[in-house]
Amino acid sequence: MSIYSYFARECTAPGEKDRTMKFFGYLILGYILSTTILPLAHHRLTRGSWPLRFHSGADPFQRFIGLQLALAMGLGTLWGLSLILFSPASLHLMTIPVWMRALGWPLLMVGFLMESGSQFYMGKSFRMGLDEEHTELLITGPYHFVRNPVYTGLILSLAGITLITLSPYTIMGAIWMISTISIQTRLEEQHMMKMHGQRYETYARRTGRFFPLLGRFHGAGMKVTA
Repeated sequence: MSIYSYFARECTAPGEKDRTMKFFGYLILGYILSTTILPLAHHRLTRGSWPLRFHSGADPFQRFIGLQLALAMGLGTLWGLSLILFSPASLHLMTIPVWMRALGWPLLMVGFLMESGSQFYMGKSFRMGLDEEHTELLITGPYHFVRNPVYTGLILSLAGITLITLSPYTIMGAIWMISTISIQTRLEEQHMMKMHGQRYETYARRTGRFFPLLGRFHGAGMKVTA
């Protein structure tokens, strides 16, 4: 059976769709566990400290961002449980073309691999939020192609989850999360400019923010306030 045929059946047979959505609910829970909870716990066990820095960041907006991300993780967990416990109809999942839902799966897979792989590549530099402690500027591996591959993976994963379980809730959630990521990224860019100066600016001129060639620094330089 071809992939397209499978999704055509999944979209038209209620029983198949229910089973697929339940399976996907477990996948969402596994995704949150492996990209958030396990990396935090691993860092705590191996480094002796939590890598969360939203409460201690130099920018007072960091605490708000941290609360937003914590809320998003909680709502994502709730969405995964809802897919397991309730029918697709009761969750207001939209009917969409087969190819759109099929596209969501590779987006989620690629996003997960990029997000988890980039977190692993960061090693001891892994942080969530702004940190006054001097950390290494990574410009190799996945960071050679984009400045924020962890966020790139998260955005791709959000797109995949939204397409697979398209509903008013996932659309609003994706917009909210991507907006939060965009704000946090710009705060981090200012922080990295202060910490690494010209070296980071040179890196940012040739490397895209989330995707290659997109979101590079232009002009005479980035103005950073004290």
